[in-house]
Amino acid sequence: MNQIGKNRGTYSKGGIIDNKRTSNLILTDFREAKIGKITLEKAPN
Repeated sequence: MNQIGKNRGTYSKGGIIDNKRTSNLILTDFREAKIGKITLEKAPN
């Protein structure tokens, strides 16, 4: 997550990665299918 934060530039004051902002960006990308098609359902055994 820190690497994603660095790549996306989600720094807060003091140069620390803002994890909340980074996680919101990841969720937004997931919802908009920008990170590929992913399912949250379990595969049948």
